[in-house]
Amino acid sequence: MLRGRWTTLVVRGLPAGGVYAYSELAAALPGLSDKVLTERLAQLVDAGWPGAGNP
Repeated sequence: MLRGRWTTLVVRGLPAGGVYAYSELAAALPGLSDKVLTERLAQLVDAGWPGAGNP
């Protein structure tokens, strides 16, 4: 199960089936620190979330 205050916003910021640049995602979530964004993306990758890892 995915948990965390910012997880939903990070998921919403990921393009459906597309590739993103970390800087673009960080810019789209201005209230989110780099540390938290990195942690949430790692959780998504560990959970097998499509689009959260490297292409």
